[in-house]
Amino acid sequence: LPLSDLLNDGKTAFVFGSTGTYARTELFKCMSAIESLITIGGWGGDVYLLIDDTSCLNSKMISSWNNKNVHIIPINRAHSRRKLSNGTIGLEYSNSTNIRHRNLLNTQPFERSMSIKMSILKYLKPSVQYAVWYDCDVLFAKPNCVKEMLQQPLDTIITKDKPIAIPFEFHVGSFAVKQGISNAALHAWNDALLHDNSPSALGDKSSTPDYQVFKKLFAENQSYGFIPEA
Repeated sequence: LPLSDLLNDGKTAFVFGSTGTYARTELFKCMSAIESLITIGGWGGDVYLLIDDTSCLNSKMISSWNNKNVHIIPINRAHSRRKLSNGTIGLEYSNSTNIRHRNLLNTQPFERSMSIKMSILKYLKPSVQYAVWYDCDVLFAKPNCVKEMLQQPLDTIITKDKPIAIPFEFHVGSFAVKQGISNAALHAWNDALLHDNSPSALGDKSSTPDYQVFKKLFAENQSYGFIPEA
């Protein structure tokens, strides 16, 4: 479809994270997800790909999507090494003598911590009010499904009391957030995720996934909303 026929509300962006193996051997998943969002889902608005290694990007494929609103954002691999507000996490990881934890920090910081998804609002241009995150292992298969998904205004779903919207209980492979409303909740989720994946918190576990941390933080008061699935 020509860009003029695609949906673009001027205030919403879809965001994908291409980090670690998803920027290299599994980059095709992110590229396919974005292509299906545009060509099948019918989205012509802003799309952000946050990527930590651009060496495998195919510029011809990106241009073939015929969407000038696709933004490729190189991000710093050190992102997930950021410390908590008290400074403890960065020191604990960097000083760890545990081989598994050192590997987590040095070679797979994003796949395991997934903390990039909690920082998406800082990468968006000022005109974007809403961000809809999707993990790269998704395909949009229903024609014009994005129009159905966004039929209910996001400002009626994302509120001060429910600052993050998910498709169903504790599934965080996709979610929607709003500038100014969701920042504190995302920050709390990020801090809790990094804390629960620190060597002292993990013990013998290999990792604590993002959805478990989300559930621990937000389930008691059900402080999250629901966004229709695409």
